[in-house]
Amino acid sequence: MSLFSLADKSYFSRWAKGELKTLFPFSDNLISNSELVYNNLDEFEKFKDSKILLVGAGPSTNEVNWYNLEYDYIFSLNHFYLNPNLKNRKVDVAFIGAEVDYQSEEFLTYVNEYNPIFMFELHSRWENEKTYLRLLYENYPKLSCFQTRVYGKLGGVPRLLLFALEMRPKEIYFIGMDGGTSLSAVSKKFTGDLNHSFEEGKENLPHLVNESNAYSVYYGEHEELWNYILNDDLSDRVKKQIRYKASPRHVPSKVISISDIPRTKNGKIVELAVKNIIEGNEVKNKEALANPEILDEFKNLSELKY
Repeated sequence: MSLFSLADKSYFSRWAKGELKTLFPFSDNLISNSELVYNNLDEFEKFKDSKILLVGAGPSTNEVNWYNLEYDYIFSLNHFYLNPNLKNRKVDVAFIGAEVDYQSEEFLTYVNEYNPIFMFELHSRWENEKTYLRLLYENYPKLSCFQTRVYGKLGGVPRLLLFALEMRPKEIYFIGMDGGTSLSAVSKKFTGDLNHSFEEGKENLPHLVNESNAYSVYYGEHEELWNYILNDDLSDRVKKQIRYKASPRHVPSKVISISDIPRTKNGKIVELAVKNIIEGNEVKNKEALANPEILDEFKNLSELKY
């Protein structure tokens, strides 16, 4: 059993941008792709080529000495400010879901001390709090909003991970993306407590997950998540690399797989031959090409038909 879900790729970006603009006053600089939409801040630039640590609310956050890692920035979420190991450390980016009381004394005390960037996730709750959010933004401009195409039962760390990847860091570490370290791979049963690392006394089991299905949900979703992240469409990965290595202006609208490129006998690439064959024009001097047979691959490409 797996409850890992993905919104329809064909309309996700358009839908998410519309919803974010409707709910949040801090949505005037939206960046979008097929997997993630977020409001960009100038401060995000500092995360490029950095070491980012993601801290979730799973039991391992309280069981592992993650604070000994060498990192530049911490990303966390929701009630992070209640955790003994986080409430006295600077969290640089925090995702805020509908469960958070951002007018509580603990929350405001943390904000006054450490001034994190807050990123609000889509939820119907914000519809009734637009006025307060606008006043908050006027007094605390380090606010953003976001939505990811992926959603599941592994908590918010997968969504933190997608955003962190978008920031183009050098390294990413993560902790607390475990639904329960006491879940046995042998018996497929819980062998201990399911402690939530941010909220004392709260069991770390999401909606619709119980002992009878937890093993298949968690293991299934972890497999799907990493397949999704590591085996994304080749064209998407190519575009991301071009954007990172060159610039957004260099990213092509189409990425098409071919076996080779026309070259002269001296090894020089012949772009004009490709242009002519795509446009249906005659290719001259084919005898000068070392591989003229490759031109047939560029004829009637379905990806270029509109």
